[in-house]
Amino acid sequence: MRLPFPERIPLKIAAIYAAILFVLEQMQGTETYYSICVFSFIVIATLTFNMAGGFTRPTGGYVFAYAMLGCILGWTWKAWLGEAADTNLRSPHVTVGVFLGGIVSMFVAVYFSTKLRPRKALLEGLLPERHTSAVVAICVVFGMAITLLTYIVPHTDGSLISSLQQANNWIPLAIILGVRHEIERSGGQRSVNAPVLIAGGFYFVFGLINFSKEGIFTPFLCYLVAACSMRLRVSLGQIAGAAVVVYLMATYLTPYSQYGRGFKSLETNVSLSQFEYNAGQAVTLLSDLGRVRQQNEAIEQFSRQFESTSYFNSNQGLIERLQMISADDLLIDATERGKSSYGLLPIWTTLAGAIPHIFWPNRPEFYWGNLYAHEIGGMIDDRDATTGVSFTPSSEAYHMAGWLGVFLVAPAVWLFDFLFCDLVCGDVRRSPWGLFIILLFAHVAPEGMLTGSMMVVERNGPALIGAAYLCAYAIPFLVSLFLRARSGAAPAVRATPQEG
Repeated sequence: MRLPFPERIPLKIAAIYAAILFVLEQMQGTETYYSICVFSFIVIATLTFNMAGGFTRPTGGYVFAYAMLGCILGWTWKAWLGEAADTNLRSPHVTVGVFLGGIVSMFVAVYFSTKLRPRKALLEGLLPERHTSAVVAICVVFGMAITLLTYIVPHTDGSLISSLQQANNWIPLAIILGVRHEIERSGGQRSVNAPVLIAGGFYFVFGLINFSKEGIFTPFLCYLVAACSMRLRVSLGQIAGAAVVVYLMATYLTPYSQYGRGFKSLETNVSLSQFEYNAGQAVTLLSDLGRVRQQNEAIEQFSRQFESTSYFNSNQGLIERLQMISADDLLIDATERGKSSYGLLPIWTTLAGAIPHIFWPNRPEFYWGNLYAHEIGGMIDDRDATTGVSFTPSSEAYHMAGWLGVFLVAPAVWLFDFLFCDLVCGDVRRSPWGLFIILLFAHVAPEGMLTGSMMVVERNGPALIGAAYLCAYAIPFLVSLFLRARSGAAPAVRATPQEG
């Protein structure tokens, strides 16, 4: 069988699924209004995904991640457990209404973005197939060098090294480009090569050392996105093997990353001493993952006695983090109680974040998820000013400006984000650069709030454009010079990208 990369989801299938979920929810005692909103959400999300172009566009990837990881998976698991969908929520009516209003606004934003979509995006065709292997290898070298440089050389926020690290997308790009190229040149017989394995292993190890779920899972997601985009043919044995890997990572490495954060170095600046300390702690914890898992479960069980933040009646492990219903309900309930004191300030500060530190050395940094958690109360320690807390874009929009935020602010921001993706990345079948944005959206869409997608456009967008042009022109030119020097000849080598 081939890995799926759907351009559209049949509306009939989605409607049947939504209807089955509706019936189950009614049997389990969910209020009819809530179930109607859930049914409508699934149908409208499907229409929005199809209109965006499915996974062939970053916009479609955003819609899918928002709908599935924000709500649908949580509702489905709730029904599987036999629990009413509107239980363990403080403001279920408003919460499900915000979700439904959010997907309607997203539908509107996608509609207008498709009407304004250009025929050809900026980066389409901007990759010379002749030198792709060299491009991938050099991307790996760049990514590893910049990462190591940040640990070896002392630096501060706003410095050149700090800026390079913020724009360091080289390793995920190398994995995506490398997997696609290997599948294409082998006719689907192979999907990885040495540069891909080195890049993935490097990123994975640093994820373990820094106790980062994102670092641990990103190499595998990069591979999955690239392989699916090429419709790679896989066997049942390979699928079973992948399922075992996912199970082991969810069972052991997810608790490891959560539990291990309590053992991280207290240094805030990246340094070699911080790396050495974290590496030592990581080795100790990795040597007994069973105990780490038990300790993490004990901490979570203890926390549940004092917190009412879980959507489910019992601890569901990784599934708890693959839905945003409970977290959003807390933020929406705080909004209903009048605990919303920032208005649209998050939008303006995020826009101001586009100004580099070199031009605004003392630019203030705002951790809005952290500030919202303090408004809710009881989620984090009162003295904690840095811990990130996640919410969906719709709940943040509601928290900022109520229903005007959901129906005016949110679609305006989404329209800006989606237009940028269409103007720059285009169709991933003709150009692989949009796959990197899909990868970012998989994280940002369900839990990056409304300002998260703006930050992707502001920070990762220009970095991606720069990386694409370097891969298309500078790296092939350097490869040509190297080949000339080795051969002693001076052939005329064209280093311009092929038109797609």
